Amino acid sequence: MPAESWYFLFYKFLLSAFKMKTLSCVIIMSLIALSVGSTASVSGRIMQSSQFARQPLDLSKSTVLLNGGQHTAYPNYQGYFDFYNVAPGTYYLEVRDRKFYFEPVLIIVEEDSHVTAWLHNLEYNQKYQLEYPLVLEPERPNNFFEIREPFSIWSLFKNPMAIMLVMSLVMMVLMPMMPKMDKEQMKQMQQDMPNDGVSKFLSGIM
Repeated sequence: MPAESWYFLFYKFLLSAFKMKTLSCVIIMSLIALSVGSTASVSGRIMQSSQFARQPLDLSKSTVLLNGGQHTAYPNYQGYFDFYNVAPGTYYLEVRDRKFYFEPVLIIVEEDSHVTAWLHNLEYNQKYQLEYPLVLEPERPNNFFEIREPFSIWSLFKNPMAIMLVMSLVMMVLMPMMPKMDKEQMKQMQQDMPNDGVSKFLSGIM
């Protein structure tokens, strides 16, 4: 076989191999594009509320969680945060901070990667749609200790021991003011009461 024929066959082999490799690359890239296209990014920003201007927000100690830690993000020094490759579904977004409490946010990622956000008020069980990307502000400072109620005199009457003490003092004050029975009245009462136990009691007093 002439040398030109060998060169031609080798060229066809290389060309077909290159086409197969190109086709494989195209298939792989398409699969990657499809997998990436089925996810979305959830982004937002944490901002200081003017209501708590005297208590600065320390973003270095804040953490943003989806579904209790399924996805975790940390805000930068400007408060921006991002979750990447979030699959379609419903998520519960929480901001955990040492100083402040943030209302939880309900995140819905649709199949077309569209993201909607709803504010979930647990106290009133209500939902409000939020603008996206998110802008989150603290709701109130965290109270780690129970605030003691101020002293009230009426709180003493809720204590049974205090009630018994007050009644005892009242009896001690009123007893001397009660009229005393003489012996004739005591005898008459003893005769009017046929009960032996009461009679013995009255005779013991006499």
